[in-house]
Amino acid sequence: GLLERKQGLSLTGDGREFVERDLGMRTTQLDITCAVCAGHGIVIPDSLKAEVERLAEIITSAPSVDVTLDQAPCLPDTAMRRALLMLQNGALEGKRVLLLGDDDSVSIAIGLLGRALRKNELSKGDLTRGVTVVDADERRISFLRDAAAREQLSLDVVHHDLRHQLP
Repeated sequence: GLLERKQGLSLTGDGREFVERDLGMRTTQLDITCAVCAGHGIVIPDSLKAEVERLAEIITSAPSVDVTLDQAPCLPDTAMRRALLMLQNGALEGKRVLLLGDDDSVSIAIGLLGRALRKNELSKGDLTRGVTVVDADERRISFLRDAAAREQLSLDVVHHDLRHQLP
């Protein structure tokens, strides 16, 4: 009962009390979290808020989590931050992107981001040279295919369990 999972491991109230009382260490910390990005490092610009909202709507029809496949989907704004981080680091523009599993729907976030950039004329043509997802969950495969088709996003989805050799 001393630790709890948050963004990593954190002390519980009992844990803080133990550390202060028995170990003689202070646990009080200064809050140095960025007020703008809450410590994420990537701020979603207002011009992309509609895409995050659309992603949230799309994700409502996502299949339930399959813990046997170690699925742990993130929130829509986190998926968009991941896409923005990839963009910032040169991993999207003109690149072929391969996602090994996509329980976070980052592929859809990349597609929505590319569409928004085209609409705002910050980018000409497709953002990437293609996005491919390899996933073992047939429900996730169907969801991604259907979402991409509805949103008119270019996405290749391959059903394969990467615990087995590639064909």
